[in-house]
Parts: sequence; structure tokens; C-alpha cells
Amino acid sequence: MARRQVKIDGDRDWPAPVTGTFRVLFLRYDNCSNYPAPHANAIKFFATDWGIDMLLQHPIWSIDGTFYAAPFGFSQILVIGVEIDHLFVPCAYAFLSSKLTQTYSDVFGLVKQLGLPPPTKIKTDMELAIVNGFMAVYGNTSTIHFCCFHFFKAIFRKIKEKKLQDIYCPLVVSHCTLRSSGRFSQIIDSPIGT
Repeated sequence: MARRQVKIDGDRDWPAPVTGTFRVLFLRYDNCSNYPAPHANAIKFFATDWGIDMLLQHPIWSIDGTFYAAPFGFSQILVIGVEIDHLFVPCAYAFLSSKLTQTYSDVFGLVKQLGLPPPTKIKTDMELAIVNGFMAVYGNTSTIHFCCFHFFKAIFRKIKEKKLQDIYCPLVVSHCTLRSSGRFSQIIDSPIGT
């Protein structure tokens, strides 16, 4: 499935300006002026006092990135939020120029500098760089939960890549699992035709 592409009107200036009037402190960190052009280490980090309080009060954080709405010079917006009544509530944001473990470590280092202890659990998609960046800052202090949607999306992508839809898609639809076929590891590891 192709990612959505959209042209976002706006400035093409570097560092990407953050405009608007905020009644509260929102931009917490910006190192973009250190670079004359878009750079892999460029970060803008945003959080209100309310967002920081929410992260302090809730022991489960959800972390996800979106590539769809990133401003000029950045490849993604990383969102750190909490779950309230089964709804995702965004609390902190970072404009990032790369998906490297070190970039995520830098973001979680900023989170830690705000006085936020590690949550008891984090939920994220199958992006291991996020988990490794988190663990580089907080250690192995939190339980990591991966999103099943992204897990099954990765499995289905592998099924399609190996042209096995006719065999496995009926099983996925009828049983919502690939274990019933007894061939789960073969999907991942074997070449076509075995």
C-alpha cells in the first residue's frame, strides 16, 4: 500500500518556523538554527505543562510517528501520548529529520530532562528504533507492547511479497491468526516455492 502523498502549502524556509501566538509554553527545544540546511540531527520538541502533567499522571504511554504532515525539512512528527478511556490523547510532539535510534534517544532525553520518570508500559508500532531509543535513555524499566495492527500489517505485507494470499488470506480472515495453519515461520523465512 502506498503512503499518502500531499503537498502542504507553507514556508520552505529553514529552520522551519513555528508561527502563532501561544498563551502557554509549547516549544521546549529547538536545535534547528545549529544547521544551515535540513539536517538529520534537527529536532523541534513541543509540550505544554498540561501535556507534561498527563505524562506524569498516566503510567502507560503510547508513541507513534506520522509522516503525512511533517513540515518542510522534517521527515516525521513523533507523538507521545497517554490513553484515557481507551482514547489516545497527544501530550508531546517532536519534529524529526530521521528515524535513527539516536534521534529517538535525543527526544527521550528531552522528555527525561522535563522530570518525567519512565512509564510502567509503552505502546508503539513495530518501529524498533523507537524502543531502542527509549531504552537507551530509561533502560529496561518499562514493559514494551507492540501494536497488533502493525504486526499483522507486516505479516500481510510478507504474505503478499511471497505471493501466498490464496493460501493464507482465508485463514487470516476466518481465524484472525496464522497459527492455525502451522506454517507461520515458513511465511517469514522460506523462499517462494518451498
